[in-house]
Amino acid sequence: MTLFEAITAFKARVCAGTDYGWDCYGPNARYIDFADADGLECGSIVHDSKTFEVYELTLAIPGQDQAFRWINPAYQTAHDQEATSRGIDPLQAWDHVQFIVVDESTALRYAADVGDTYYDNLPVPETA
Repeated sequence: MTLFEAITAFKARVCAGTDYGWDCYGPNARYIDFADADGLECGSIVHDSKTFEVYELTLAIPGQDQAFRWINPAYQTAHDQEATSRGIDPLQAWDHVQFIVVDESTALRYAADVGDTYYDNLPVPETA
């Protein structure tokens, strides 16, 4: 995934950004947060500020307990090991919500849909 593809999928609705606090992606890792068409934060990417490589894309459906994540396969092990060393479940999104792992093309497609507040193409969440 390129940085351009990710930013384009979110229609460049950048709403925030910061340094990435973990070491698994290296010293130049930074967050970019994105908002949907209604102005609600809906996703983020982690990328390298020198090479522009994308390490991770995450999505959260505003107001719902549903989250998706793609991690660049070259960094999956490093991410999971750091999460485990920090006592964090690598699939934990928040509270009781687990990330649904998606492939790269699905992540980009979902980013465009969620950014446009179009949810018909997303899987229906399981109910407890």
